Amino acid sequence: MAIRDDQFWASFLGIEPSDWNLPGISIRAHVGLIGYRGLWCFRHRDCVAVSAPAGWVSHLQSSLSDGEVNRVLEQAFLADLLGDEIERLIGPAYQGCLEPGAFRPSSTDNVRALEGEDGAALLQLDVTTHHVDDVDTIKEVLDEGLWNHAATEGMASLGT
Repeated sequence: MAIRDDQFWASFLGIEPSDWNLPGISIRAHVGLIGYRGLWCFRHRDCVAVSAPAGWVSHLQSSLSDGEVNRVLEQAFLADLLGDEIERLIGPAYQGCLEPGAFRPSSTDNVRALEGEDGAALLQLDVTTHHVDDVDTIKEVLDEGLWNHAATEGMASLGT
């Protein structure tokens, strides 16, 4: 991940940016997801950051070990770990980004860069997880090129 992405996701998940370089599982109470009643597992390289409601943290810390870093995104493993607490599993999903200098443009009639005037259309998407609630904020995000804060190898989110 780029430095800015490392910092954003570390802050969002309650870890230090340098933790992305440490293999294993980091379990933290929600920081960027306060109020979310689910579990979010975010993997980058050999590090999995688990963001959970405060009431789940001690159970997860006593139940998960660093040796399970490759299993923590598996549905069956999470179902065994959380039992009846799971209402549904969302993911795993890929969230990625590309450094602007590594981008190789390609022409097509079906794809174009997002611009400030696309804010109204973006607002129709479920952007509540990004804490974006108005067109002006979306335009600002697009204009500043901040929309692609995300870069992971995989993530899973559970919630009720």
